[in-house]
Formats: sequence, structure tokens, C-alpha cells
Amino acid sequence: MEQRQVLGTKEWAHQNENLIKGCSHDCKYCYAKAIAIQNGKNTAGNWKNETVNVNKLSKGFRKREGKIMFPSSHDITPQHFTECLTFLDHILKPGNDVLVVSKPHLECIKAICDQFTHYKDRILFRFTIGSSDSAALKFWEPGAPDFDERLAALGSLDNL
Repeated sequence: MEQRQVLGTKEWAHQNENLIKGCSHDCKYCYAKAIAIQNGKNTAGNWKNETVNVNKLSKGFRKREGKIMFPSSHDITPQHFTECLTFLDHILKPGNDVLVVSKPHLECIKAICDQFTHYKDRILFRFTIGSSDSAALKFWEPGAPDFDERLAALGSLDNL
């Protein structure tokens, strides 16, 4: 039997969850932004204005097979960090494994690690650090953290 090639977010996780529409990082190459604009669900000028889907904050989760990627179409930013923590807690409580994907803000990553120490064996981090040149990062990812902050966030995981 021929096996299908796994593509997209399924390369890293069985399913994904998102809480926010838009992303303040406003990356020039963002696939989620391009799809939202193409499908008329957002505009290029409005994408960086994050909107929380408040209905998802009360969503109940059950134990699922495999990893859940959170987020996949936005990032965890200081602006809506409290809501992201609440949502992450809802995902983890039933025993789910989570892949946290981020262009990491140090304060957010430290707080996730502090809040969820009892879940540390069920959280995996995947950080995007596309360059060590902060000027290049600022061009491609204008609202995202610079190289030093991303590296510090990665280093902060040593304490887990």
C-alpha cells in the first residue's frame, strides 16, 4: 500500500489549534496571512491587529491522539498572552501533548514554563530563528522579537 507524503503542519503534529485571528508579527512571508487575505477573511492592512476568538476560550478538550500544535496561524504575543495561557491550560488538562510553535517573546516563554512546570513532559517547543541578523529579521518579520530575544528564549528552556 502506498504511503501518502505528510505535508504542512501535519509534519510536526496530528492536529492544530488557534485562538487568534491575525498576528502582530506581520511576517512578509506568512502563509496564514496570505490564505486569510485570499479567502476574504482579513486584509493586508488589518492582519497585524490580533482578535481573540472568545468562544474558543470556553472550548472543552478531550484527550486526543498525538501532538496538538498551538498555535499554527498566529503567535503567542504579550498582547494576548493571558488568553493564550488559558487556552493552553484547556488543551493540557485532559492529558494532551502540545507543540508550542513561536517566534518567541522571552517573557511569554518564561511564563509558560513557570505556569506549566507540572506539564513539562507534555510540552515541546519549536522556535523560529530564521537569521542571526536582527536587521534581516526586522525586514521579514517586522513585529517579531529580534535574534537576541529569541536566543534568550531558547536558553531559558535549559531551566526546565
